[in-house]
Amino acid sequence: MLQAPCTPADEKFDGTYRRIEVKIDQPSLHLSYRKSYLADNPNEVWRGNKVLPQSTMQAAMMFGSPAATQLLLSVQATPEEKPVNQPSQGTRPDSKLMKPPYRRYNLVDVVDVRNVLFTTTGDGVRHGKFEFAALVYDSDGQLVNSSSNSMSLDFPPDRYAPILDRGLRVGQTVETPLKGAYFLRIGIYDANGDRVGAVEIPTSTLKPN
Repeated sequence: MLQAPCTPADEKFDGTYRRIEVKIDQPSLHLSYRKSYLADNPNEVWRGNKVLPQSTMQAAMMFGSPAATQLLLSVQATPEEKPVNQPSQGTRPDSKLMKPPYRRYNLVDVVDVRNVLFTTTGDGVRHGKFEFAALVYDSDGQLVNSSSNSMSLDFPPDRYAPILDRGLRVGQTVETPLKGAYFLRIGIYDANGDRVGAVEIPTSTLKPN
């Protein structure tokens, strides 16, 4: 894999959304690269404090970014056939981009916990801290809807063994507008280990059961 660092030619850091397109003269090669970024100033100071750079999770959840594989994550995403008029509790739809009716997607995330960093207490219980997120982007890379939650999970030895074998399963729901092309960006963050897994799924590839 060839990795080439680059710096934007436009050095106006105004926080705007910018698209990235890379072209090469070898059509047989497949390129994997981030498709967009926010033009934030890395040296910006606001109210006396330096603005912090993107977190590991924020970078992994950018539209068009390559899949993040520090944690192995598989997702089953199933659209409901019947449209809904209310978004799921806990989601944050953009009121300008999201108008009912909606298409609801039921997500089942399966995480391989072998690369998760757990803390272990004297009684053998493993303690993990996680963040799960599901973002909806339109084809222009605009964030249409989002859902995220943080949780602390404790696994005694008798519960950890089966999870190690079959993976940690977490359910989520998120909606898109009923019509149009959208992309689901789904990720998990291991706070103890600062590790992340993320995948991106075009809704055009998903069919109701």
